[in-house]
Amino acid sequence: MYLEVVEVRDNRDPTGNNRVKVRAYNKENNEQEIPDEGLRWAHPLMPVTDLTINGIGTRPPAPLIGTVLLVTYLPEDTLKQSPIYIGGLVRSEIDEMANGIQKRDPKTGGPGENSAQGDMPGRKGP
Repeated sequence: MYLEVVEVRDNRDPTGNNRVKVRAYNKENNEQEIPDEGLRWAHPLMPVTDLTINGIGTRPPAPLIGTVLLVTYLPEDTLKQSPIYIGGLVRSEIDEMANGIQKRDPKTGGPGENSAQGDMPGRKGP
């Protein structure tokens, strides 16, 4: 199983399926070379008890911008173009992987103090 650490850069899925655009740490750190618009959409892994089919069922909210996620891929996705997010990670544990990733505001998605190099949204630093 291939796992990757990513940061949520956009959570406004035009399809309404709670996908999020993600930037992979140590792979897509150069924001000038790979702008947010060119990032991949990651799909949520849903528990079988909460699957939404034809509008029936529940759908949790998409993760906030700046959230750090763990993603994986289906074996057939050899080019790693359709990540599946399977859970979140505590930001302070992976800060060193975010070298070069610009800070983002979780409310606006624009430049801000909360990002891979800052604290979790809503949490004050040490």
